[in-house]
Amino acid sequence: MPGAESAEQRLARLRQAFGERLRRDVQTLRESVLALRSAPDAPDALARMRHLAHGLAGSCGTFGYSVAGQKAAALETACKEMLARGQGGIDDLSLSELDEYVEAITSAIALSSEGWGGKA
Repeated sequence: MPGAESAEQRLARLRQAFGERLRRDVQTLRESVLALRSAPDAPDALARMRHLAHGLAGSCGTFGYSVAGQKAAALETACKEMLARGQGGIDDLSLSELDEYVEAITSAIALSSEGWGGKA
């Protein structure tokens, strides 16, 4: 069919869209850590991080970001544990841990063969 999108073109478009989602999600993770630094007793920021990490953990491998997916799963677990403790705020050690997970995800994406653009 003339003008029909090939499977390869569609996959490239999906990869690019996922790369854009990665940028947004990582930025939101960073903003959430900053929000927790300003208001350590804001559980919604931690819950948002857990939700984003869960989504990334589940989808990264599909697009060639398996290490980033593993790091996101570790972040999700850390967020769940912190939420379960719910001790009226996040301490400095926990904030540092969250920062490290976000940076690990960022590094894994940058070092992957897909890079930030989701290119093949």
